[in-house]
Amino acid sequence: MKPYEGIRIIDPTHVLAGPFCCYQMAWFGAEVIKVEAVEPRDFIRYASPDAELAEAGLSESFLAQNANKKSVVLNLKDRRGQDLFKQLAATSDAMVENFQPGTMAGLGLGYDDIRAINPKLVYCSLTGFGQTGPLRDVPAYDHLVQGISAMASMQNGTTDPVRVGFPVIDYVVGLLGAFALSTALFQARASGQGQYVDVSMLDSALIIMAPVVQQWLTSQRIPQSTGRRAFSGSPFSGMFETADGILVTAANTQVQAASVLRVIGREDLIDDPDVLNWHGRPEVSDRVQPILFEAFATRTALEWEALLASASVPAGKLRDVPEIMAHPHVQERGLLHTIPDVPGIGRPIEVMGPGFRMADPESMIRNPSPPPRKGADTRHYLREVGLSDADINGLVADGVTLVAE
Repeated sequence: MKPYEGIRIIDPTHVLAGPFCCYQMAWFGAEVIKVEAVEPRDFIRYASPDAELAEAGLSESFLAQNANKKSVVLNLKDRRGQDLFKQLAATSDAMVENFQPGTMAGLGLGYDDIRAINPKLVYCSLTGFGQTGPLRDVPAYDHLVQGISAMASMQNGTTDPVRVGFPVIDYVVGLLGAFALSTALFQARASGQGQYVDVSMLDSALIIMAPVVQQWLTSQRIPQSTGRRAFSGSPFSGMFETADGILVTAANTQVQAASVLRVIGREDLIDDPDVLNWHGRPEVSDRVQPILFEAFATRTALEWEALLASASVPAGKLRDVPEIMAHPHVQERGLLHTIPDVPGIGRPIEVMGPGFRMADPESMIRNPSPPPRKGADTRHYLREVGLSDADINGLVADGVTLVAE
């Protein structure tokens, strides 16, 4: 039995964070009903440079986080659409939404509205800044929160900040949302009562920045950007040019640093107290790093990767996405799952599953279903709440719903 088998989640989320949250639950057996707008509101469905994928409404970002879900289309600005949503919520265990605070309540679909018809439901909201505080009503995307949270300044300082090159906060929020939802569902199973769960992008960003935030909280030291240098401060950790690329090293202990010196043929420096005692002494980097740069330039990154690994030093070649996805280790780990035929594309695709493995192979879906065509399951679920095909066709004609046959 899968952990979330028998759990139904109604999912009117859009863009990245909310869909990724529900994606985690779907892999472990939850029935996720993705509720989409009649008009193409979720631009992520169509945001692809690939004309075929854009036309099918199956952009790369959409494919990445919507397998194993169902799709129902409802116009939530129409009273009839709102009523149908409530009927689906009445039979659900959880709901996840990621609109600006007050949006769902303004549609008559806020927590109090849903709780009145289903007090056992867990209602989870993912927003930029949460449901309280002065920034509550500020709209947010990952790019903005990377700046406001100080994350971007940690890459290269406040005068020339650099954002992380993908929407890291959206995905951290999705993971934190899945954990929060799981926690609340676990409690609901014991108590028989649901509750409201408030997850914020800014809170999530600060949580994963804990090591640098704690510097300020504990001693009021303003954390400094380290650039290519490792967070540990070790002069033996960093990014170094090699004969054909960049080598990333993380020799954060004296034992690891000594191993680096042996590998590069500089055993003579191991007993030098001015080399291995670097804590609080930034001048050590000025002496050590030129030696490392000179040594690492003599071989390829992969050669150094093998040599340092054999000496138990964390190190490896800096790779791009194609290189790491083709690596035998990634292939062996079972992270990738093939969907043989995706309607609208007509060819197989690979998607990534959860980032962990469980001993019980039945815990997770092994043969994922493709990300749904928009409205692919509308007729099924509207029949479930008592509508006839004639009723559904009438709602289609009125723009309340959409059916993909």
